[in-house]
Amino acid sequence: FVPMMWASLLCFAVFSVMYVYSTDVPLACELASRHQQCRVDETGRQCLPDLSDNRRLVAIGDIHGSYAGLLELLYQAKVTSSPESCSWREQGPNKEDGLVLVQVGDLVDRGPDAWGAFDCLRTLQKEAEQYNSKVVRLVGNHDIWWLNGQFRDRNASADTLPVLRQTVTTMIQDIHAGTLVMAYTHTRHDIPLLFVHAGIRPTFYKYLQKTLHPDKANVVLSPAEITAYANAQLQQDFGTCTALPCQDKKSLAKELYEAGPDRGGSGIGGPLWTDFSMLEEAATQNKEPKHFIQVVGHTMAFCYSPRQINVHPPSHIAECSAGLVRASHHLQSVCVDGGLYLGARAYLELNQDAHFIAHERYVGDKKKVEYETYQQRDLTSVACKSM
Repeated sequence: FVPMMWASLLCFAVFSVMYVYSTDVPLACELASRHQQCRVDETGRQCLPDLSDNRRLVAIGDIHGSYAGLLELLYQAKVTSSPESCSWREQGPNKEDGLVLVQVGDLVDRGPDAWGAFDCLRTLQKEAEQYNSKVVRLVGNHDIWWLNGQFRDRNASADTLPVLRQTVTTMIQDIHAGTLVMAYTHTRHDIPLLFVHAGIRPTFYKYLQKTLHPDKANVVLSPAEITAYANAQLQQDFGTCTALPCQDKKSLAKELYEAGPDRGGSGIGGPLWTDFSMLEEAATQNKEPKHFIQVVGHTMAFCYSPRQINVHPPSHIAECSAGLVRASHHLQSVCVDGGLYLGARAYLELNQDAHFIAHERYVGDKKKVEYETYQQRDLTSVACKSM
């Protein structure tokens, strides 16, 4: 009995340590560790059922009209049954066999088939429950441009007036219905992940603190609170739009919708406009909010020469030293915009072992899909190897 008692106490002690946020252990490392731990009951003798959502999670970055690229990623990530169609792959009979798919916004502009990509994700979202799965669609700054009648980056040959009208009208309907949102929070083992197009930088986080809690100083905002605010604002601003532009730009909250100095703007840099370098800098300087992990897009991987940037897509993509999927210090934030419309292929997976895995293909050829060239990097192992 004595050895069993000590074993129970030890297990309880480990649980107690593991389930309190630590300033020394990166959240990604704690997440992976918690997945392996026995969460014991109050007696310290039995493991409690794992009620966490352990479904595989797949995050896809900016699409920019690359329907063909999206189809390839969905097939490679085992979401769809074919690289030529947008049909669900059988995920298994149990909930844990399903997956959560998050696309972080910027479906439109540049590429040849924005509507195809938009409609594909919309269809998958409608059918997801049948496959024990969930699809989350976020807006990006380019999507907001379309809602405000700004089409300067559209694909002139593909994005005709009827296509623009159809896409924008459907966007408005989906925002009103709450199926197209600005932010999403996902929790695994009590560790929250915040998905937003570009990211929450420290200055915007402070703005939210003052906006949501004007009478209190330095309130710790939960990702759920941030998500609720962002999504409510999006619905208020665009969910009942009847004509373009949906809003006079001057009437929109500058802090929420405008770019910061890092992107040539005059705002503080809202969640649709934060360059990933801002999140990297904040993480390195220990300024970034540390009680949640951010997954974002918006900032394309710098793997291209200036000449290649203007080609759709380039015949060859050089390998990034940091990868197409990039992580900030201690994996506090991850950027998944690999440059899909230019031919790069990348997505992020949070697997069932609670590890963040980057899937990347560096060499692109629009006429030949080479699935065997995908590489995998375990971002969690890299971030936690010295811990």
